[in-house]
Amino acid sequence: VLTNRHVLFPPSGMLLASRRSDEPTRARIRTNIEVVIDFAYDNGLSRKMIYEIEDIPFVAQEADPLDVAVLRVRAAAIDESPPVPLAISSDAAPPQYVYVLGHPGPVPKVPEDIMAVFGSPDGRKRVSVGRVLEIVDATDGVLWHDASTVGGYSGGCVLEFGKTGVAALHYHGHPVHG
Repeated sequence: VLTNRHVLFPPSGMLLASRRSDEPTRARIRTNIEVVIDFAYDNGLSRKMIYEIEDIPFVAQEADPLDVAVLRVRAAAIDESPPVPLAISSDAAPPQYVYVLGHPGPVPKVPEDIMAVFGSPDGRKRVSVGRVLEIVDATDGVLWHDASTVGGYSGGCVLEFGKTGVAALHYHGHPVHG
C-alpha cells in the first residue's frame, strides 16, 4: 500500500508508527494500537476486505519533500477476491480529468458546504471527481486538481479517467486555494 508519511506521522494527533532507530527510512506500527486497512468500508453491501500492516519497508524522512510511505500488508479477513494491485501510470502526458479515492473521517461541526458534497464524513470510502488545473512542477510530478477532498483523502490514489495506472498520490489540500 502506498500512502503519505503524514498518515502514519501526522503533524498533530496520534502517531500510528515509530521509526526504527537502526534504519530511519523504515518504521513499525505501534504495538499499543490496532491499525487495519479496510478496502470494503463503503456504502455498498456489507463485506470484509481487511488487511493488517505487516511492515513499513519505506517511509520518507521528515525533511524529505516526498511525503510517502510504503506499507506491506496481509489479508486478515476477506469475503471476496482480493483487490487487484494498481500500477503507477507510465503515461508521459499529464492527466486532464481525475478522480480521487479517500476515506474522509469525522469532522467536528461539519460546515454546510462540506455536508453538501460529502454528507457527514464517517470514514467510508468516497470518490471525488475533478480536472487537473495546473501542472505545478512537471519535474517533480506535482499537479493541482479541483476534485473536492477533505481530511481522510491523504494518501489516496489520483486516477485518470479511462486509464488504469495511478496518476498521482493525493497529499494536501487548502480550503480556499485548493
